[in-house]
Amino acid sequence: RWMRPVGMKGLPNRNSLDFARNTALMALYSSEEAEDEDLSGQIDDMEYRLRIGSLKHQMLGAPVPEQDDPRYDAARAADPEWAGRDPSREDWKLLFPKWKAEAENWLLLLQIDLGDLQQQEFTEGTVYFLIHKDALAAGNFDRVIPVYQQT
Repeated sequence: RWMRPVGMKGLPNRNSLDFARNTALMALYSSEEAEDEDLSGQIDDMEYRLRIGSLKHQMLGAPVPEQDDPRYDAARAADPEWAGRDPSREDWKLLFPKWKAEAENWLLLLQIDLGDLQQQEFTEGTVYFLIHKDALAAGNFDRVIPVYQQT
């Protein structure tokens, strides 16, 4: 069926790079006022309301993670030292700063909500298709990395 793309605005997900990159939002979220007035809960609620009912699938833009930002996983998967291997919890803690910095170079191409796609009540999860900025500039879609997350 034909679909029409619709532009959206909203707060970045709290677990995304875009939220962490926004120093004013980070300061507001972690401020004493946020704890005293439950502002952090209000921010979460606003972000949730902006997403629910409007965002099932997404092309481009900032990913809406179900866990951590999927760009972290793409950066790890593209690291030649860790190709095909899963790091231990200790390795992850040690290498996360490197992967976090590299995650800035990854872009979301497409995000698909599996429950909505399959129209089944108990199917859950999201698949993110990510590409490195250099690969996109070169038109090399062989380097697209899929990342699956579920709550």
